[in-house]
Amino acid sequence: NRKIIVEQHMDDNSQEVSPILYIREDAIIILKRNDKAMNIDFYDLKSGDVFGIVLDRYGKVKGIIISV
Repeated sequence: NRKIIVEQHMDDNSQEVSPILYIREDAIIILKRNDKAMNIDFYDLKSGDVFGIVLDRYGKVKGIIISV
């Protein structure tokens, strides 16, 4: 079971989601620094990472972007 527990920071354009999100097997996870980006694996995520999430229409995570 690939899942994450999120603490959501809301802005005017955010939609509130469940704190437990399930990650699709085909999800794309991108680590970005300055003008460079690379794909990483789900197991490379760590507690405390700040990221943006893209959800599919069923509420499952299909993309994650982490900026460092």
